[in-house]
Amino acid sequence: MPTARQVIATLAITCTYLLTSACSADPSPTQGEYSASEVCDATLEKKAAHHLESLTGANTFDVPNIVHRKQLADRLRRAPEEAKYHEFCRIYTADSNGVPAATLEFRRRSPFSGSRKKDEWITYRTGQHAHTSDDGASLYFHCPSSDAGPDDQYVKGVLWAGKREIAPDRFSTATISILNSVSRRLAQELGCAKEARLTAGTPRVES
Repeated sequence: MPTARQVIATLAITCTYLLTSACSADPSPTQGEYSASEVCDATLEKKAAHHLESLTGANTFDVPNIVHRKQLADRLRRAPEEAKYHEFCRIYTADSNGVPAATLEFRRRSPFSGSRKKDEWITYRTGQHAHTSDDGASLYFHCPSSDAGPDDQYVKGVLWAGKREIAPDRFSTATISILNSVSRRLAQELGCAKEARLTAGTPRVES
């Protein structure tokens, strides 16, 4: 029969092990909590939700650190203290190994005025400017705000794709579809849906 000292020593070792295990546990999020239509505060329309499934090869997702679109809209309404993106959502799949399958971010900024990189981008008819590249999609839309400066009357959204399970042409369609759908809901929340001129459904390629 163990002595009291042995029992105490065993308990001490067990507690140390449990604390160490808890601190060193894999921080990756629990997977499979949401359907495609539920991720990112349910901002994906039906077609965009289908495109997310095609892009990732999954139909269940996890979205940790949930930010509601109203919260994001409130941040974008305020005069920006610094030029930075506000993360809206990170989407994980069961086999993403801690790397987001997709990340969506938004920020206030001036309208797009750069040159279109025909060899690197595919541009689309939605908002003020939209394009896709090898790593995702970018979109600009007009969204006037009295709280923002004269150079920050537009919103830029980006989608970084960390996983792709489809061909390049379908990848481009999927990423712009997802970003456009989220941007439309955000513009509605911001009260600038008319000015934003974001197309319904999947945007068409600009000729």
